[in-house]
Order: sequence, then structure tokens, then C-alpha cells
Amino acid sequence: MKTRSRRMKVVGLFIGIILTLGGWLFGSSISVEAIADPENMPASFGLARGQTARLNVLNSGEQRGYLIEWKFLDSTGRAVSEGPQPHLIPVEQIKSFDLSAESLAIAGDQFGRIQLRAVVTALGGRDTTNLHVSIEVFDNDTGKTTFVLTNPSNDK
Repeated sequence: MKTRSRRMKVVGLFIGIILTLGGWLFGSSISVEAIADPENMPASFGLARGQTARLNVLNSGEQRGYLIEWKFLDSTGRAVSEGPQPHLIPVEQIKSFDLSAESLAIAGDQFGRIQLRAVVTALGGRDTTNLHVSIEVFDNDTGKTTFVLTNPSNDK
């Protein structure tokens, strides 16, 4: 139990994801926040020069697939990168979407870090139990992963 609590606190310091579920079939909309912080406060992650943020979306069992939209938001809530159209995530497949710090025309803090968060919207009234989202930040030169956050709502 201590390990889980410690891990959640560490993850909460670095990154968070807001996962929004939409209504595609029935026109209704359901919103769910997938929060890493144990205090249920949305968290962001920092991206420094020389790093890339990779948003991974996995469909682990929905036979019809998931139709999703994604975007990265800056600290003011402005979209800095997003998919040009919805993406189909077929069953048992992963789609990844990258954002390099060098591609951003945003001034960072005194260390050059830019605060971001990711939003994934699942379109349709399907059960999202099999939809899994993670963010990975890695070094562009070495490919070494700095940190990963898996979908905390599915972390048991």
C-alpha cells in the first residue's frame, strides 16, 4: 500500500491526463477525469528542450474499435498540438502521437521547461474499459524514457 501511495504521489508531481468521454452514438456527453494526483487535483507535466512527449492510446478489447480525438494543451489551456481528424484505434492496437519540445513556439520557465497536459476524447457511447492512455517523455538524443504515466483510472 505504501508503494502505491508513493508512486501516485511521484506521478502526481510530474504529469496528469484528462480523459474525456464523448457521446458519438447518442449525442450525449460523459466527462471523466483521469487524475494522477492522490488529492484529485489535475496535474501537468514538464517538457524540456531535447525531449518528446508521446501520447499512447491502446484498445485492449473493444472489437468495434475506438474513435478518438487527442490534443496537447499548454498551461493556459490552449491547444499546442492536436490530431487533424479523429483516429480509429482498432482492437489490440496502440496508436502513438508525439510532441517534440522543439516544435513548440512557447517560452519555457527559467529552465526552459514547458508545462503541458494531454486530452483524449473517445467518441461514441461505448464502454471505455478497454481504452488505456499513457504519456511517456523521452530524451531525443538517447531515446531514454524519463517518465511514464499510465491511465490512473485503470490502475488497480
